[in-house]
Amino acid sequence: MKHRPPCTALALSACLLLSACAGPGAAPSGTDAPSASPTPSAAETADSLQYLTPQREGGMYASGTGPGTGSDELLLWVDYAQGAVTCLCAQPNCDHRTDACTARVPLPEGSQYTPIVLCRAAPDGRLILYVSAEAGSIWVANADGTDRRAVVDWTADSIYPWLADGEALYYTGFRASGAEVSPTILYRVPLDGGQPEEVLRLRNAGDGTEQEEIIGAWGRNAVTLYADLRDVMTVAKPDLPPDVTPEEHAAAWAAYDAEVAGHKVTRQVCLRNVDTGETTVLAQWETAGLDAGWLTGWQDGRLYQLSDDLSAARVTTPDGQVTEAAVQWPEELAGLSHGSGLNGIVGGQMLVNCYPADAPGGHRVAVDPATGACTEIRLMRLDPGNGAEQPMNLYGAGGGYVLLACEQRQTTRTELGADGALYDAQVYEERYGLLTVEDFLASRQNWTELNGGYQLSVFAAVG
Repeated sequence: MKHRPPCTALALSACLLLSACAGPGAAPSGTDAPSASPTPSAAETADSLQYLTPQREGGMYASGTGPGTGSDELLLWVDYAQGAVTCLCAQPNCDHRTDACTARVPLPEGSQYTPIVLCRAAPDGRLILYVSAEAGSIWVANADGTDRRAVVDWTADSIYPWLADGEALYYTGFRASGAEVSPTILYRVPLDGGQPEEVLRLRNAGDGTEQEEIIGAWGRNAVTLYADLRDVMTVAKPDLPPDVTPEEHAAAWAAYDAEVAGHKVTRQVCLRNVDTGETTVLAQWETAGLDAGWLTGWQDGRLYQLSDDLSAARVTTPDGQVTEAAVQWPEELAGLSHGSGLNGIVGGQMLVNCYPADAPGGHRVAVDPATGACTEIRLMRLDPGNGAEQPMNLYGAGGGYVLLACEQRQTTRTELGADGALYDAQVYEERYGLLTVEDFLASRQNWTELNGGYQLSVFAAVG
């Protein structure tokens, strides 16, 4: 791969520190050094893996509550062309209150848990559901919600669906036993059901010394983000007595942070082949302490990165080619800090949310990695909690559209209680709007407002 040229150290942001000039360092013990990547032609095959998202051509899957259903979580379809949210129900004249409704979340009989449910689009046109209640489970259904079947039923700890091809689902899982946590393992299970098989062991020991997560797919490779934290973990955290004063608490943690900053973390983005187990290091860099170094995202076969001092943007392709540009940060936004990662990648632009240090509110900026040009997305709404302006919540992007929660207001809604009685509840309701990607990036409020009266769950949000 091409290494970035030396550069001059720039001012650091108030939130995260970065040695932006640091090139890839030596591979840590137990990891592979950067190596030649597979060629794109070798990876673009009919059985390529797909990173699971809610998006499908023409719309996206979601979950949420609807008119007359109280707080019951339902499976939903957001139709971009129609500008509507509809219940994912195949039953005629259904009131969405019985288990015959295909929009109801599959739960164990008698469950009193409010489930967390994620809806994902599989490559073969089917729907993948991740449901977390007493325990996690993963279901496969037809695109209209019918013919649901559980393909993974995990009785403890954690599972999560990440990837799929036309035949199989790939999910991670780990179990804990007392104080010991097992490594995170990537499993494969047929979409039609069957026995799971172990595919890869992620470098995630469970004790915090190493972390590896899946951020995308390319060909037959899972794209992972890895951090070797073993050196940082040698620094003991403050063990303070219960009667410590605020000044002593602050001083102890400041000393800890200063010592951690003197240690190094090596980070990598890797291509990990699910068939052969081969690991290819696509990018590698070293940071001081717990600083991220580069805010990282993967989309459409490209690695997008923004330095966490917001001074440089770069794109890396799977064959190791790197393009980089200095970020032309707006003067009026100088000195702002940012969140822990990219807010999304829309229209080839990296989105980052930034915040002032001494006031509520925030800003969303689109960074063009090809030129370094920055554009503030001036689509804002008032936070009803503190009255400050915040960027509108981004719920989805695909098919040339962006879905935003453009307003939040407090209202009274009739809910159905556990005892079957109706009562008036004070709730916050969102108003949703669709914009074309072009209008979104230009901050033009040419809304198509969604109708249907449904409230999307926060679990549908991206970024």
